[in-house]
Amino acid sequence: GTYGFLLGGLIVDGGHLSGEPLGKLSFRCELPTEWRFALLTPPTAVGFSGLAEEQALGKLAPVSEEVTRELQHTINEHLIPAAELADFLAFSEAVFHYGCLAGKCFASAQGGTFASPETERLILWLREQGYAGVGQSSWGPTVFVVLRDQAAATTLSQAISNHATFRDYECLVGPAANRGVEVEVEAK
Repeated sequence: GTYGFLLGGLIVDGGHLSGEPLGKLSFRCELPTEWRFALLTPPTAVGFSGLAEEQALGKLAPVSEEVTRELQHTINEHLIPAAELADFLAFSEAVFHYGCLAGKCFASAQGGTFASPETERLILWLREQGYAGVGQSSWGPTVFVVLRDQAAATTLSQAISNHATFRDYECLVGPAANRGVEVEVEAK
């Protein structure tokens, strides 16, 4: 998160060696200003954090070289080129594919590719509605959706508020944060 905090945009962290506090920045680019990202959070569910997250991570098996190669291939051959070309559909599909691959790495700790059956139902419903770029944010329970523009964001917000199962979800929408943190000092 350090590079995202400092620089903003789409960040690809190349990882770090044991004892290094910060990974290598492999790639960064700004995303189109018209794209929107929605965060859908259920009213009561909570994801792993703190000690529970540390314990869950400690119990995970190492990620296989095959899966690591597939994740890297998805980033380098699909996600990055789609971002550079502002190819919304290719970017959305790459995000979904990457998220599913990554989620399987955590399946033993979270009970499947996604944090819960409810999260999986929401992701499947979103895909059925035509939203390609969907996934689970970190350990969940928040689900994210990549949207083409503000009109698509408005449509999604209305669909969520009208859905019997998902209407109580909080729906936050905004553009990509293409810049790092900015601190403003208020003059007195």
